[in-house]
Amino acid sequence: MAEFLLRPPFLFGKWRASHGAARSGVNQTDAELAAARDLVDAIGRAIGAGQRLMDSLRDSVENEPLANAASICRWELMVLRERIMEINGPSSLRAAQAESVRSVDGAAAAAHMLGNGYRFHNLDRICQGGEALSTHLDGLERTRVRLDARLTHGGAPVAKPVKAS
Repeated sequence: MAEFLLRPPFLFGKWRASHGAARSGVNQTDAELAAARDLVDAIGRAIGAGQRLMDSLRDSVENEPLANAASICRWELMVLRERIMEINGPSSLRAAQAESVRSVDGAAAAAHMLGNGYRFHNLDRICQGGEALSTHLDGLERTRVRLDARLTHGGAPVAKPVKAS
């Protein structure tokens, strides 16, 4: 669904943006860096919400408080999803923004699965939800690291690291 909400710009729009950035100088870069900072902040908050849930899963053994914590985490993640969607960044951040939305959606679904697992004492849903939440939080962390690298390199695009086999 996020792919339909974040349409890539038309070819002329890319040309205009690249030539406009060359003419306007610093303003385009400043806008890109500000949007990247906003995206990094929202991703950091989403990771924090997921980590708080993971910590409460380690600390508690009672099902009802854990189900409530998972529901609260899901709500926080959905609020942060909307915040990520509202960031108006340049086209160079669209891929990272879409990836972040997908990861936050997956983490919210995992939190929902965890909440239902604890509420209805379903061990399979608890295990699947915990694993999925961890996977999506790792994806958010990778996106945040890439964006942090872009911010420290002054807005220059940073290539994705290649997995070693």
